[in-house]
Amino acid sequence: MNKRTLLFIPIAWITFVLITTGTEIYELGDGRFGTREEVVSEKAESGGLITITAASYLSGKLYINVGDNNEARFSYKKIIKTSSHSKAIDYADLIQVELQKSIDGLNLLLRSPNPAPWSSSDEAGIIEGNLDIPAGSRIEVDADYFDLIVDGPFSSVKNEGSFGQIDAQNIQDRIELTTTSRDISLKDIKGEVVINTTNADIRIKNMVTSFEPARIKNENGNILIDGATGSFVVRSSFGKIRLSGIQLVGENTRIIGNHCPIRMEIEKLSDAYLAITNNYEDVELAVPKDLSANFSLEVNPDGEIHVVDIPVKPLQVTRNRMEMVSGDGEGQITIDLGGNADISIEGVR
Repeated sequence: MNKRTLLFIPIAWITFVLITTGTEIYELGDGRFGTREEVVSEKAESGGLITITAASYLSGKLYINVGDNNEARFSYKKIIKTSSHSKAIDYADLIQVELQKSIDGLNLLLRSPNPAPWSSSDEAGIIEGNLDIPAGSRIEVDADYFDLIVDGPFSSVKNEGSFGQIDAQNIQDRIELTTTSRDISLKDIKGEVVINTTNADIRIKNMVTSFEPARIKNENGNILIDGATGSFVVRSSFGKIRLSGIQLVGENTRIIGNHCPIRMEIEKLSDAYLAITNNYEDVELAVPKDLSANFSLEVNPDGEIHVVDIPVKPLQVTRNRMEMVSGDGEGQITIDLGGNADISIEGVR
């Protein structure tokens, strides 16, 4: 009897250890499993650099918000897409999250093996989390397959290569973003602006640029800006450009389209310079009735130029070219179209 008892106790103890050392996993449905929320934190300072680095075999969604002025806090869950509970436990244990101090601030590391065992198309290792950091922080992201939702005020946001969607607002000094096939949505941004994407849309609401023109480029997608002050260079191909609530300042605003219909509503021009070029699609321009500017407009022989509801003085008129002035001619607007395309300029209150 004593011998049997001695044998039983170690076996029960070993079984208990094996069960409790694995990550606690809950079934979420649709072939997904999730962990309980975990938290990592570290002291931080306003204006410091927060870098986020994720392994290429991880994906997910990160919410970045203003938190305590003296701390960075990341609360997160691991989500595993796989066919079995046991594999989900194994995979979750392979995903590591660390928040480390760096020379300039902090580095949030999202780690996994390379290659990861979930590399097949029907499996995935996912992190969804909320990062609270001090106001005024500078954010740099290297996380290819993560969606970012950023709500400042933060000093800057930089993400030079991403296959994730980006939604950011209240960025005060600099924003530099590049995505592929995913939308970029921005609101209340200031300073230096550099935005690039393809096969997706760029939406910006309330932008104030610095002494450098904002640079915004898209291919096979739309550029939609509602409210902008300053100057910018906008390029788009095979999408559409829609700009409203525009107050131009400076000499470097250019809009370059290719097979891209352009509509722009200008509220103020002052002594600014605007140049628009486009191929095979029309340009529509709405300007104040009392605008003071020189116009140089040119289309191909098959194109037309229409000017309505704005008092202008023609300087030169030919079949496909018109030079004219409104008011004292303080600003400059140049439009040059290739292919069969028309220019329409309308004066509005």
